[in-house]
Amino acid sequence: AALTVIDSETFVPMQSDHSTARIPDGSGNWCFVNTPSPGSTNDNSVCYTSYAIPPVFSLAAGFYTSSRWLTLTNPQAGLIRYTTNGDEPTTSSTPYLFPILVNKSMVVRAKVFSSGKLPSPTITNTYFISEDITLPVFAINTDSLNLWDENNGIYSFGPNAQPNYPYFGANFWQDREKNASIEFFDRDKSRI
Repeated sequence: AALTVIDSETFVPMQSDHSTARIPDGSGNWCFVNTPSPGSTNDNSVCYTSYAIPPVFSLAAGFYTSSRWLTLTNPQAGLIRYTTNGDEPTTSSTPYLFPILVNKSMVVRAKVFSSGKLPSPTITNTYFISEDITLPVFAINTDSLNLWDENNGIYSFGPNAQPNYPYFGANFWQDREKNASIEFFDRDKSRI
């Protein structure tokens, strides 16, 4: 007996906690959503057509002997927002309007926010200025709240820590996963 395909959908890579959905329920209209609704209606979710395209950095991550200017380019309509402290860019982060002076070692994280689209993936580049390092380097960047937030930061005792060593119940005893960006630079200071 021949099989008949009634419906199919090709799934593409998505960011964490996102999904695709038919909106309205059962229609042929597929959307990206940032509020998955397993077992319930999709009709309350916002329908996004795609992800915004990530920004383009004019300066490669790596080691430099002096200050540099970094230009971020947006390949489409939308606004680039960025941070220089390791935090994940949000809609309230600094909007990119002018080149960024990289005059000390820093991490620049940027993403594009575009109407009708989910925000782009975050691009993270770490810059080392006048650093005399001869060993390979791992640059691990994460939002400061992942480290220091009183309720969720892995370096904070948190509200449930017992008062005495070894501080069972503290945030650092919790089985949690935190998003981070990792860059590896080999001995030749090339990012791999």
